[in-house]
Amino acid sequence: MPSQILLNLVSNAIKFTQEGEVTIKLRRYIDNGNRRIEFCVSDTGMGIRKEDRERLFLAFEQAEQAACHFHEGTGLGLYLSRKMADMLGGEH
Repeated sequence: MPSQILLNLVSNAIKFTQEGEVTIKLRRYIDNGNRRIEFCVSDTGMGIRKEDRERLFLAFEQAEQAACHFHEGTGLGLYLSRKMADMLGGEH
């Protein structure tokens, strides 16, 4: 499941980055005797308006920015990623 979360986040970053780069940072560590993995995906894409950020993690939602309308998708990738992270006891 962590690999699916990472795949969803990276795919989304690539989709919305016309020029520039997508960066992935991974860290493995032990927290109170539990093995943990932390990853961060960032990009130099168009960005997300502050008022759209929380809504993007809802099912079938996408940003309302005009530049986004040429991208296909169901609006489920970020929603499912958050649900999977929650199931694993992760943080977001």
